[in-house]
Amino acid sequence: MTGWTALGNRPLSQVMPLETAEGERLSVTPLAWPGRAAAAHVLPRSREGKAIPISSSASVVRDPDGQPIGGVVVFQDATQAYARHLALQGAAETDPLTGLLNRAGFNKRLLAMLAARDGTRRDLALLFGDLDKFKPVNDNFGHAAGDVVLKEIAARLNRCVRDADVAARWAGDEFAVLMPCDEMREAEQIAERLSEAVRQPIDIGKGGIAVSAGISIGISMASAAHWDHGELLEQADRLLYRKKAQRTVAAAPLAQATR
Repeated sequence: MTGWTALGNRPLSQVMPLETAEGERLSVTPLAWPGRAAAAHVLPRSREGKAIPISSSASVVRDPDGQPIGGVVVFQDATQAYARHLALQGAAETDPLTGLLNRAGFNKRLLAMLAARDGTRRDLALLFGDLDKFKPVNDNFGHAAGDVVLKEIAARLNRCVRDADVAARWAGDEFAVLMPCDEMREAEQIAERLSEAVRQPIDIGKGGIAVSAGISIGISMASAAHWDHGELLEQADRLLYRKKAQRTVAAAPLAQATR
């Protein structure tokens, strides 16, 4: 598992550097593991730099007087168990309809990106979007048609965002995008791209009928919210509904024939 055939005079920290799945470095010395008697899914780095999931346990060896004189650490390959763990975690953080992150998964990544900032990092923009004219789709054509619209809009969002961005279905017909950026204008350009993509007609599979929806988007910047999770969400939500209240609904028909 380590890629080393012999320990020699190398320190354990070189032969088996350990970290948690979250990137926290761990000591390989059992005496430095208080409360970690059965740490789950520790990831050692092999000689080639590959992370290998393992399960582990550590015990202190004591002399007859009860003084610690050493320790025993047992590692077992846990690749299959870790894969099952990741699959369950992914299912818990994914919206089953659209395949985007759900609110829990998005919040987890938002908190991580806020915490990872340093003095030189870029700003973060949170785009909160709420669909326009979506309720009439459900009312006029049924919830199955509404699901088609939500899945298509999610696919369009995925095509519009960049690799470093995070997209999610926040709830119902609300979506969220988190993006590293240098200034508000960058986020506004992405919002314009998303709006244009969403407003294109969507074929709902009912005899060639296509529906048109829109999206109102509020944008908040992490720096303006003092990198505070709650304040960032609140600002985006407030700006979203201010824009939605001011938005003039286009006179275009809800549905049109595609053929």
